[in-house]
Parts: sequence; C-alpha cells; structure tokens
Amino acid sequence: MIGDTKIKKAIIATLLTILMATTTYAAYYIYSSIVTVTVTEYSLSLSVTPTSIVKYHNVTFTAKLEGPEISGKTIVFYRTDSAGNIVETLGSNTTDDSGIAIFTWNMTYSAGAYNFKAGYEVP
Repeated sequence: MIGDTKIKKAIIATLLTILMATTTYAAYYIYSSIVTVTVTEYSLSLSVTPTSIVKYHNVTFTAKLEGPEISGKTIVFYRTDSAGNIVETLGSNTTDDSGIAIFTWNMTYSAGAYNFKAGYEVP
C-alpha cells in the first residue's frame, strides 16, 4: 500500500509537470489607431516664380503631372481663396513629354497675398 501511494504521488507529480510544461499563457495585443492610405494614378504639383512681384509683372506657374500617359494633358490654373475654393480660372496649358505644363500670367491684382492651384481632370 505504501508503494501504491508512492506510485500514485509519482504519477500525479509527473502529470502536473507535463501539464505545467504544456500550459500556454494567453497573450494579448494592443493595437494602433487605423490609418488610411489613398492610392491614385496621378499626382499634380504646382510651383510659382517669382513668389513676390510688383503689380503688372508676370508670374510663371509650373505644374508637374505624374502618372501614366502624362504627355499632352490639359492643366488648368486657378486663383483660389484661402480655403482652396476656386475664385477665378486663369488659363490652361498642355503637358510636355515630362508631364510639365507652364503658364505665364500677368499679375493685375492690387497689393496683397493671393492663392493659386492647378487642376487636372482625370479621365
């Protein structure tokens, strides 16, 4: 009987050892906030020179279209309010083989700061 008790204790100890060795602990994750990435076929950038002029002098807008089939595309140049809403269409030009459209415009506005943007209508 004493031998049976020792055997039972040994079996229980072995089972407990096996059970403890195979026990997995639940892991938990913390997550970041969700971010959104928008993928488009085209992008359009605009630069202007000079950025400071005297009334009745010219400014030159240079738009660069990137994407597929960028040659011969019409780029329209606009004056906007500070929120980017179109106030006036200034004119347009077509892109060259590098996707660049240049538009020169005579600044006839009174002294002040003005906002501009370019647009391309994606087909």
